[in-house]
Amino acid sequence: ARQPQPLLMGTRVRVQRVRIEGGTIYPLSELRDNYQGLLDREVTLGELIEATRRLTQRYQQDGYLLSYAYLPPQDFAEGRLRVVLVEGYIRDYELQGDVGPVSAYLDKLVGKLKAERPLTRKTFERYTALMSRVPGLTLQAQV
Repeated sequence: ARQPQPLLMGTRVRVQRVRIEGGTIYPLSELRDNYQGLLDREVTLGELIEATRRLTQRYQQDGYLLSYAYLPPQDFAEGRLRVVLVEGYIRDYELQGDVGPVSAYLDKLVGKLKAERPLTRKTFERYTALMSRVPGLTLQAQV
């Protein structure tokens, strides 16, 4: 059996429908409008990626620092384009070492961070700034 060829930026496809999965912040119809000018004609994969990048830029400009859009692997069968939205949040955290009585305070601050889904830059910066004021505490974030 022949192996499918990898899609390159210049690969041309015809898109007739857009399916957007995973978003909660913006109306899906509004996000689909981002692709309106690319429907029902041949476009390059690069053009589709650029349109998807604009969705990520919107999240970033609106302060959702862990949120983005991407195109998963797909074959564009029947003219379908699939776009996935990831709206990031803090799932868990880890305290290393004995921080003593301040651990309850840190738990409260982290609770504020975990409660916001998706997490905004404003909330992240506010609560990490408060945490960084605790003497002897070093913060490290991993995505």
